Amino acid sequence: MERYHYRECGLDNVWLVDGFTVEEDPDYGTLVSFEDLPGLHATIAETLLRKPTTLTGAEFKFLRKHCELSQADVARHLRSNEQSIAKWEKAREKPVGNRPAEALFRAVVAAIVGGDSLVVETIRQLQSHVEPGTERPTIDLAHENDWSLAA
Repeated sequence: MERYHYRECGLDNVWLVDGFTVEEDPDYGTLVSFEDLPGLHATIAETLLRKPTTLTGAEFKFLRKHCELSQADVARHLRSNEQSIAKWEKAREKPVGNRPAEALFRAVVAAIVGGDSLVVETIRQLQSHVEPGTERPTIDLAHENDWSLAA
């Protein structure tokens, strides 16, 4: 089976190794269904939180939407304004310009997504080696019992 380029999440570097079904429908064309969509999005979110470079605007937006936060909600958490959040997200491929706010946002998302252990891990990683940059490796995901990074 071929990998599936999972553009539906809003990121252009996510590929599914399995965990999806492609069907042809005479009325609607190609239909794609996914196993455990909430689990898939949670795995993408955790992968983004652990990435060693600054989040891009598209990654920031994915995490915000995954946590069901509005731009206004995020602005309140970061003591910022909606225009700044919108500007970061609009610059899809560029790293978020405010690194302290991006680091705090990761901690907020980690608290929502993974609880205390993920918050602690995320903060330790931020303290040690999150580098500015635009490196965006391909994220290959596989589904056996749960979604995880493909081997």
